[in-house]
Amino acid sequence: MTSSNRPQWLTEPCPKWCATTHRLDDLPDDRLHFSAWLRPVALTYAPRVGDHRRVLLVYVEQHVDEDGPRVVLTEEHGGQEELRLSADEACALGAALLHGRTIAMDVV
Repeated sequence: MTSSNRPQWLTEPCPKWCATTHRLDDLPDDRLHFSAWLRPVALTYAPRVGDHRRVLLVYVEQHVDEDGPRVVLTEEHGGQEELRLSADEACALGAALLHGRTIAMDVV
């Protein structure tokens, strides 16, 4: 998107990872940059939600008023909670998960 065709509320260029088509009539809550990248993670041992296996979704977003992107962790089917992590928080969570896996696989 170039400066000549972006909505007036979008005062800065989109981040390189943004795959959103922004419109002039986007409501303030909808003024988000979304990544095209999305990673589903099926939860093998979690109770099912109706007929569905529980799946976590991980993606990147940033509201236009935020100072930086967030890594979002949420449930695919009707999750009530959403974690919005800074890049540093996502890195710390990833390291903790990998360490937990190392312990679980008994390779320490």
